[in-house]
Amino acid sequence: MNWGVLTFLSGNVRGVIILRRLKKKDAKNLDWVDKAPAVAMIATIVLQGSYFPIEYMSISLVICIILLYRLSLKQDHVYINKSVMVLSLLLCSMYVISTVFVSCDKYAAATETFKVFGFMLFLAVCLTQRNKIALLGGTLIGILCVSVVGLTAYIGKWGIDSMLLEDRGLLRLQSIIQYANTTALLMGIGFFISLYFMERQKENSKKTVYAAVGYVLLISLVLTFSRSMIGIFTFLLVITVFCMRGYLMRAAVVLEFVLATAVGYLLNKLVLGGQSLMAVVLLCLSILLVVYVFLKLSSIPQLIGKTIYYIFVTLLFVVPAGIFAVVYFRKLDLLSLMGSTFASRLVYMQDGLSIILKNPIMGIGPGGWMERQFIYQTAQYFVRYVHNGFIQLALDAGVGALAVFIAIIVIFYVHIIRKYKKTHEFYYFIILMIMTLIMLHSLLDIDMSFLSVNAIIAQCIAIAVEDQSKGCSTKTGLYKRYVKPAMVIFLVITVYYIIGDISFQKAQQSFINKDFKTAERM
Repeated sequence: MNWGVLTFLSGNVRGVIILRRLKKKDAKNLDWVDKAPAVAMIATIVLQGSYFPIEYMSISLVICIILLYRLSLKQDHVYINKSVMVLSLLLCSMYVISTVFVSCDKYAAATETFKVFGFMLFLAVCLTQRNKIALLGGTLIGILCVSVVGLTAYIGKWGIDSMLLEDRGLLRLQSIIQYANTTALLMGIGFFISLYFMERQKENSKKTVYAAVGYVLLISLVLTFSRSMIGIFTFLLVITVFCMRGYLMRAAVVLEFVLATAVGYLLNKLVLGGQSLMAVVLLCLSILLVVYVFLKLSSIPQLIGKTIYYIFVTLLFVVPAGIFAVVYFRKLDLLSLMGSTFASRLVYMQDGLSIILKNPIMGIGPGGWMERQFIYQTAQYFVRYVHNGFIQLALDAGVGALAVFIAIIVIFYVHIIRKYKKTHEFYYFIILMIMTLIMLHSLLDIDMSFLSVNAIIAQCIAIAVEDQSKGCSTKTGLYKRYVKPAMVIFLVITVYYIIGDISFQKAQQSFINKDFKTAERM
């Protein structure tokens, strides 16, 4: 948690710098009400991705206060997409019903439900945000903080089993998220955002800054050694490269990815070999190389860019064909090649589906999988979540909750594809890639158990459905009679649960210290 606090403070400074670099026409629309959600987004990411109750409940409290103040301003129209908000409210209601009627641990279920409310609040804040670029900036800053702190720990070999993980001869980067696969997901998201900001700039010097940021995030992604994430990211990056403008820019991004992959593997060897100084030199030299290439990009002949690009396109067909040939002719078991963890996750998912078939209407309650997995499991294991965000939703609150969430995602894809077809703006394409990256990886992991990931999903949805020509008034009786009182009640409940969680943690620590009287009093 100390790492998170230090990073959050440094993130605020970087946040002010990046926000000041926005175009003047964007900066005019920024006031503290627009800046506050961006800062909250930084906090959501750097505080361990807001995975634990005290973190995501505190963030939900802050977001609720921001939203309450924003909706209380004297403005005639605030844009809120009604269909998306009604569906998110319905999702929250299903979680509450499941918590009340079917969960075996009401307190644990209630704390899990706060994540869904956090998603809804972030969605409402993002929908009412005038400058959504500021939110993307905050997200990038938070992810960059995670990357910088993680790389520092990696080179110094600090925080083994928390920020770093030794696994089968590899030193995997987990950073302050303390989970390598979700760290990898955040790095991938950060790279796509940096790619958008880089494309947005007209001056080479500004493009170079974001290229360097993207390169650092790529190295961090490689150092997580998350096979599933690296595979999905590479696939989406290939699609992105095809959609970028200019052969030189395409070639530069391809070379950046190849260099980051090579440097990442070399850093792993050097750090494990105790050569941290060499690792620092290699990292700094590679960053300088990227900076030099992007600064000189405009002076490089187009023919070189075309050549690199077409070599890359050729390899796209040759490499997968070669892998397929080796697997096919040597009769290799593809499942064993993908690793034991993938096979284990298939078992979790199978067992999770068997529970859903027996409890389809309301599931087994939020957090119920942790207690009831032993009844249904077909192998010995213990995992907090089922490693599939969609199956987890159905387990927590039933098939209906899953259907509602899928409906929200379908609305996102319909709107974002329609906007991209109409405008052909790279902005909408990047948002499409970010959401697709999250959705694909959530099929194999616990990403949606982090409020930070859910907040990014909310951002993507808000950008997709944005239509400022259709506003709704906050002066109506509906807002005064129902919305405002409901939010005040939520604030009170959240404070109550935050106090309860703090007391629970103190009681646990007292019990560990064998101070049973204090533990009982708590």
